[in-house]
Amino acid sequence: MKKQSKKIGSLILILVLVAGLLLTACGKKKEEGKIVIGVSPAPHADIVAQVVEELAAQGVVVEIREYSDYKTPNIALSDKEIDANYFQHIPYFAEENSVGKFGLEILGGIHIEPMGLFSTKHASLADLPDGAEIMVPNDTTNEGRALLLLEEVGLISLNSDISAGTATPKDIVDNPKNLKFTELEAALIPQSYQDADAAVINGNYAFEHG
Repeated sequence: MKKQSKKIGSLILILVLVAGLLLTACGKKKEEGKIVIGVSPAPHADIVAQVVEELAAQGVVVEIREYSDYKTPNIALSDKEIDANYFQHIPYFAEENSVGKFGLEILGGIHIEPMGLFSTKHASLADLPDGAEIMVPNDTTNEGRALLLLEEVGLISLNSDISAGTATPKDIVDNPKNLKFTELEAALIPQSYQDADAAVINGNYAFEHG
């Protein structure tokens, strides 16, 4: 409960700040006191929904716009279709902001969604067979996080000279189970992970798909 309250408190402060920045920057060209925030459906949309009423009491109207993928929210923000977004961690933001040359800025941190290893075929890590297929996100930072998770549970070892946030399967130096890796867009993994032996799924997509 305390962690959730902290998330909501941080979000209120950031959204009020966004509203203030927009009013200062845009003046009468934008509807005063209203912000449009792009979010992942779960849990980000649910968290923002909890602060809508309180922000309205402070004169800030929040419109929630949901995106099912990770690419579109930063593009939409860069194109000024939305005023803020809330769905990504800092390494992913830094990579996308640099590659896309968006010129976006971080207003503040709220929380980081964990990742998990899921399987419909095996009950434990020990049950994973030799040559098991593991699905991982195909974007640089989330793939690096996924591989780091697999290293932490003892399934692989990564080259210690490579930054964990940029690791790919090519950076695996020890793979005792001869795991095979299938790289997919993070949003697609929850819909197809049953076809693999296991998959690393981002927390927001795990929440969304139950």
